[in-house]
Amino acid sequence: MLRKPGQDLDSSKRDFWGNMRKLLAAVITAVVAVGLTANLGSASQGGDYLSDIRLGSDEWLVLAAEQSRDGIHSQLSLQPGSVGVGGTRGEWVQCTDALDPVCSTDSARESIIGSSMLPACSATSASVCIESVKFAASGSALAEANYSREVEQRQDFPGNRELNLLDGRGVPLFTFDQTGVASGTSDFGVMVRVTQFWNKSSKRFEPFSFEAEVMPYVKVGPQETTGACLFRVDNSCAKQNNFLPGSRVELTFRMPKQLGGWFSGRMKDPTIAVSEFDAETNRIVVGSEAVEVAALGLVKSRSSFTPIEEMWVQNNGRWFTNGGTATGANSWQENIFPFIENYRPQAKDTAIGTNLVWKMRSISAGSGSGCLNDTSRVLGIVTTNALGYDIGSPAFSDGYLEYKVAGLHFMPNGKDLVLGTYDLVMRSETARCLYGFTNAPVSATVTVVGTGDQTVASTVVSERNGWLKLAAYGFTFSEKEIQVKISQPQTQSITKFSGKTKSLGVIQRLDLDGFGAKSVNNKSFECTVFHFGKSSAALAKSRAKSGCDYLRKQFPQAQFKTTVKQTSSKSWDGRFSVSSR
Repeated sequence: MLRKPGQDLDSSKRDFWGNMRKLLAAVITAVVAVGLTANLGSASQGGDYLSDIRLGSDEWLVLAAEQSRDGIHSQLSLQPGSVGVGGTRGEWVQCTDALDPVCSTDSARESIIGSSMLPACSATSASVCIESVKFAASGSALAEANYSREVEQRQDFPGNRELNLLDGRGVPLFTFDQTGVASGTSDFGVMVRVTQFWNKSSKRFEPFSFEAEVMPYVKVGPQETTGACLFRVDNSCAKQNNFLPGSRVELTFRMPKQLGGWFSGRMKDPTIAVSEFDAETNRIVVGSEAVEVAALGLVKSRSSFTPIEEMWVQNNGRWFTNGGTATGANSWQENIFPFIENYRPQAKDTAIGTNLVWKMRSISAGSGSGCLNDTSRVLGIVTTNALGYDIGSPAFSDGYLEYKVAGLHFMPNGKDLVLGTYDLVMRSETARCLYGFTNAPVSATVTVVGTGDQTVASTVVSERNGWLKLAAYGFTFSEKEIQVKISQPQTQSITKFSGKTKSLGVIQRLDLDGFGAKSVNNKSFECTVFHFGKSSAALAKSRAKSGCDYLRKQFPQAQFKTTVKQTSSKSWDGRFSVSSR
């Protein structure tokens, strides 16, 4: 069966070789938000900022946003390959189950993708499921929401235990009676969706990634013509609402252990806890504030699309909306940075609106160190409100953890600045692995590099229960890179001086080189030499200076201090130590 207009347009890339499959660079899901209006100058901040847009016969809505998608559901499909400039992408083919004759041939399974919505644990005997969701209004304590039911079926499919395919279910619905969490609603959809690919070596489906989102919604009637329906409830369209500022969400769910490594998210001030549920499954608890994300949107004549813009339409998808057509890009896909830069001047570097959202997904490991590559357990979560961000975890380069973000400069009123948030929570042992640190406490700085470089006054927010937490708030956007530098105080004894020599020997220089490698992120150094008797104090001072002068060549921007100490033990004469912090 061919994909029908208006169905969810998930897309992804993958390659297989030997006994391995290459990690997907991105699962490109067209972000859907629909409405009717021609005057984008009157776009409002927050909520349904697209509800007044009206599209003419040749007009398309171009969007990069966290607005709702048209149809949150499970799906088992054959996906067409991506195309280059001038190419036309093929159609999606829906599969009824894993043994569908159209979808179960060897060639078909090369392109099959299963997107399975997880049920509430109370509604299944499976171990992979949603345990609970909790909410708190600003300043209040978390309280658990009540599970209600699943939405009506749309493209559900049965799983296959023999082939390791999870059931494709409907979105679980929850209710929360306390006020102050979401705008005008006590109803929430909780989407935790696992993506699976066929592994031709093992001849079974393997979990590749997951995404999770908690969505406030309102029912707007059987026929909705002014916005996208997340799903249908009681024969009504469920339309996404915003969280209220300061609202917190805590989601507890169970995931196959293969889906470890790194997570990314739309969150502020996140916490994470991971424990083993059984031999194959982890219990993951993630909590945070919902975060406000500024959206890029504009109406543009289709006839004016450039070849690059036409290629994005083919690969990113399109959907029908309010008498016209929309296309766009997801914030986490590979082409988001050129997408934003291409449309930035057309949107006058101004957001069309904002969304207060809570979502997360698994991501690929960053480059530069094997310490970042372990997928057998959860290593960390990186979250931001940037419109565009790296698909992988921070990369490790020259002593820094680097993470690229991009966004628009101005809020919808065209005057207020869009202010960025960035949080990094990682296993303490992962940080120590990167830098070769001991278990002693560490500190950190966060720098936002871009137009008008700025240093964000931020250090380690906390190191607790085996997790290291850092944050940067208040930076402005263009296309920037966030650099995290983690440091730890170091002390080391250096080979002692002998005789009356003042200069460093070969062994001492090698000692200092090794010390410098461990102190790469430290900013101050102290060189200490002991002397026996007052008459040798000047000699000790010269020795300490020669040590610091050698280190200064490696760290020209650092601060240095020389110290001499008199000792009553002749065997300590000429002893040399260095410290850094």
